[in-house]
This record gives sequence, structure tokens and C-alpha cells, in this order.
Amino acid sequence: MKQLLLIFHSQSRRSEALALNCYSGAVAAEEVAVRLLRAVDADADDLLQADAVVFFTPENFAAIAGGMKDFLDRVFYPMERAEKRALPYALVISAGNAGSSTVQQFERIMGGIAAKPIQAAQIIHGKPGTQELAAMQEMGEALAVGLQMGVF
Repeated sequence: MKQLLLIFHSQSRRSEALALNCYSGAVAAEEVAVRLLRAVDADADDLLQADAVVFFTPENFAAIAGGMKDFLDRVFYPMERAEKRALPYALVISAGNAGSSTVQQFERIMGGIAAKPIQAAQIIHGKPGTQELAAMQEMGEALAVGLQMGVF
């Protein structure tokens, strides 16, 4: 069974709300196991078991939020040494600013472990509304179905 991993860091609960809505869409795919983990609780083994991953992070000071950065610091070298390469991933940023610096920083880190983006980063400005939450639910379902079909 394919596994979709959702990892989030959230202090304001905005990224958490986005992740929860993505999760609710993703679990609709029958042949995909979906796991939702806080960044503080996740490790390299979780990434190694996943067939695709979605990261949800706030933007703090035009950079990846500390909790997500801590996670990336902890998994970078184990992932770099792992035989599993080209991990498909998606990125969702809860931004107070433009979000573009956070995207660049994240892409640079993920490139170091040869992970590949499966869609453009989604940047949500301010508190997510009904439209953004619905879009996350649709994204979760689409990614899980794509994983189930072998697209990723």
C-alpha cells in the first residue's frame, strides 16, 4: 500500500488547519495510507517509509519556521545518505509576507536530498478561509489518488 505523509509545524494553528483539511481529502483514496505528523514528532524513518510527502510550514521572518527547520536539520543527513532518492513532495506555506524566500530556502534543502516537487508551492497569506481550506482538501485527494495511480 502506498503511503502519503503529511508533516506540519504550527503555532498559530493556521498550518495545522491546512494540514488537517489536506488529510481529510487524502483519506478518501482507498489504497493509500495517510499519516499526519507534527514536525517535532517526525523523523527520517517516517520520510523513508513514505512514497510522497506534503510539508506545511509557517513563514517566520521570511524563512522556514523554526519547528520545520529543526525537522529538516534532523533528517537532512540521514536522507542524503539513504538509497531512496527522488522523494516526491509538495509544500504549503502559511505566509505573513510574500513566502517566496521560504520557498527558495525549502527547495534548496530538498534539492540536497534529491527530493522532487510534484507541484508548485502553495502560499496561503493570512488566516486560511473557506476557499483555501477547500483547496487543501482537494489537493489532498488529488495527491492521494495520483499516488494510488502511480503518477508520483
